[in-house]
Amino acid sequence: MIASSIFQGWNPHHNFTLNIRGRIWIVWRPRSYSVQILSQSDQFIHCKATQNNTMKTFYITFVYEANQEMQRRTLWEDLKYIARDMDEAWCVLGDFNTAIYPGDRMGGTEVQLHEIQSFDECITTCELQEIRSNGPYYTWTNKTIWTRIDRAFVNTFWFNAFDICHLTYMENSLSNHTALVLDFPWCPKPKPFFQFCDVWIRDPSFLPLVALIKAQLSYTDPIANLKRFLKTTRSAL
Repeated sequence: MIASSIFQGWNPHHNFTLNIRGRIWIVWRPRSYSVQILSQSDQFIHCKATQNNTMKTFYITFVYEANQEMQRRTLWEDLKYIARDMDEAWCVLGDFNTAIYPGDRMGGTEVQLHEIQSFDECITTCELQEIRSNGPYYTWTNKTIWTRIDRAFVNTFWFNAFDICHLTYMENSLSNHTALVLDFPWCPKPKPFFQFCDVWIRDPSFLPLVALIKAQLSYTDPIANLKRFLKTTRSAL
């Protein structure tokens, strides 16, 4: 009822049945994305998505890690299981509730080595890397402690599928978390241009090929003949 009233025309999914507090809630525009829910737990929802305008397919895992380290270990094992057979573009993002670098917390207790080691081992095993971003560094605060616990990671196949992606951390608003915006800016590729290779001249078939193309020219206009000659020669080479 809440999803249909707030996100009219969007498709919702959640993991409320696995956690009474409802830790993860995702919505998407069906005209923009086709989404298939593949697996979920009380700490993640794993999906296969397709951009309808480009027909590019990728996998995306939404995360809300537990507060206790022992509970988080279950999620890390789930991510390793997903990564084991992952050979396509994959993004993992959300609230990981843990730091990965010593400078990820300001105020409160210092980041402990065991916090970093366990999380870093999971990311390394999954062959994930954090997306470069801009915006505020710390992503959560209670006005006394500031920490970076919200992140987005991708695998190497992601960069093969998407030439450009951009991650922005928004300013704090109603939530004590900053919102993550993953964008796919459209950047037109330059038109390919023809490059002549000098080595072609040494090929025995080069001059006969040029002579054959030249003999087939039939335009009376020399400019038209030149355009035709260059276009035909380019295709033949």
